[in-house]
Amino acid sequence: MATTLDWVKSLRADIRGDCGKGWNLRGREVGGKMVMQIDRNDENGRSTLLTNIGWRKDNKRNILNAIVEIKDFMYHNGDSLKEAYKKFSNQSEYAPVIKGQLKGWAANKKAFLDSRSNRRSTTLYDLTKRVELACRFLEKSPKPQNAKDLFLRIKEEYFDVAPPHKGSKKKLKNPEGGDGRKRNCGDIKSFLNYCVEKKLVNANLWTAPSSEWLQEEIIKTKDSEEYQSKVPIKSNELVQLLEEIENKGNLNLWLAVGLVGCFGLRPAELGALSVENGRLFVGTTVKRNKHKLKKNDKPKAPEMVVAVDPIGLEGLGDRLVQLYAKGTIKLPLGVLRAIEKRGDNETYKPIGRAFGQLLKRQKSWKKLNLNRSENEQLDPYSLRHGFAYRCHVEMENPISATEVAGFMRHDTNTHNDVYANYIDNDQKERSRDRLVGKLNQ
Repeated sequence: MATTLDWVKSLRADIRGDCGKGWNLRGREVGGKMVMQIDRNDENGRSTLLTNIGWRKDNKRNILNAIVEIKDFMYHNGDSLKEAYKKFSNQSEYAPVIKGQLKGWAANKKAFLDSRSNRRSTTLYDLTKRVELACRFLEKSPKPQNAKDLFLRIKEEYFDVAPPHKGSKKKLKNPEGGDGRKRNCGDIKSFLNYCVEKKLVNANLWTAPSSEWLQEEIIKTKDSEEYQSKVPIKSNELVQLLEEIENKGNLNLWLAVGLVGCFGLRPAELGALSVENGRLFVGTTVKRNKHKLKKNDKPKAPEMVVAVDPIGLEGLGDRLVQLYAKGTIKLPLGVLRAIEKRGDNETYKPIGRAFGQLLKRQKSWKKLNLNRSENEQLDPYSLRHGFAYRCHVEMENPISATEVAGFMRHDTNTHNDVYANYIDNDQKERSRDRLVGKLNQ
């Protein structure tokens, strides 16, 4: 039977092998229990720390693992012995459990969310959900070995989860190239980098991968084969939608849909409209985030927008502007409430969400998507994409991308990447007819 001295000798030999020299461990009696004392000698001098780790033979493996993790904190983060032991106590599964104490990634999550507690409630809610997703995978066996491993696991076991059974119409919650996947990755990246910055974890393992790697491996870049651009609503569909909404007497929604569709507005821009001399203008603060809105720099003057009416409803844009300016028809109540609730330093996103919710409830809208494939489903932003489609495809004399980008208030690169790359059979037919017409001239 091995004596106490034997297991201590064996432990010290293991520590020298795994952590090098300069680690001297011994037992100290505190309150009737034997606990471990660490004496550390290195180039910075000598430091001593009394721990609450049990000093006994059957705890040898936990003692060894504790020293290895403490050494990693000191080596990678430059922590003192005291700082390293504190982080070990808060995070490691080998640390003694203290009732009510959060440890590991749970403690890191709380610290990160506390640092973001000044965010809006909706933003904080989404952030919490995404960080909880990361922690669920970080604590799931087999545990990820590093940050890239974590993102790949989330992609394979969460983002890419197939519908529940063959033939199901249920869509992926966060498809490739979608905003949901991008936002999840962005918040998880911020969480990991916070933990590294605060020296809560090993920087070599948990520094988040680059944005380029995330785009290519997890989010999937827009030019990947699988990426599906936004689908535009075509003129005949927009005419049908507006007529059915108007016939039902929902003139408030008819006005909102008409303005977004005819002028190519971002749905959130319904909260930043003004009329001057019969022309419609849009405020320039809609795309600015909360932090930019708080800055003292003055936004640009409102920009004029022009209508490109759907084929069959020529003159609709001018009529809508007159009705809006006179107040004859007001925007939907849900949109007006969202506009009223928006503070000076708040974003316009809730306005766009309110519009989208109202539109998606309409039977006329659902009917447009009834026979469409999953990749061809319309969403509220399709009204804005339809504006670009009319300019490039449906007009007898298509307008250049540079001009349309100016109408839509974004740069040409954004326009070419997002709005001018939709091609379907209708567009191919139109292009063929134009080409044949030119050849026959």
